[in-house]
Amino acid sequence: MQKDQKNYCGVWIDGHKAMIVKFGEDGMKVGMIDSEMDEAYYHDGEKIIGHFSGARHISPEKTISARKINIERKFMKQVFEEIKNNDEIYMLGPGEMRHKLKHFIEEEHKHDANRISGSDSCDYLREVQIVDRIKHYFKIK
Repeated sequence: MQKDQKNYCGVWIDGHKAMIVKFGEDGMKVGMIDSEMDEAYYHDGEKIIGHFSGARHISPEKTISARKINIERKFMKQVFEEIKNNDEIYMLGPGEMRHKLKHFIEEEHKHDANRISGSDSCDYLREVQIVDRIKHYFKIK
């Protein structure tokens, strides 16, 4: 890329991983971030019926829900740290996570929200297909 050109970034994201494709002066770079979402569910010693702690009944559903929210937030922060230095960001993915990431950026990093140039729904794709789709969006050959 030439000096006057922008840095582009495409993110394919679901609840379990994010594939980040960057185009800049150094060429194309591809990276992956795992969400650790599998750790949000039951741990050893937790039971579906819950347990008592003193006079309180602790529901595992509340614990799991809070754990899931914290893991999602940590995941979105990690993804944002990787994409924040790009001029244009394109997001795609099969579910809600791209909407959650966009909302996270709009709420937590308002000045970076205008860098999101597009967001599309797509099914699960192979890595090569994701790269091709992002190249096509940014018109990169």
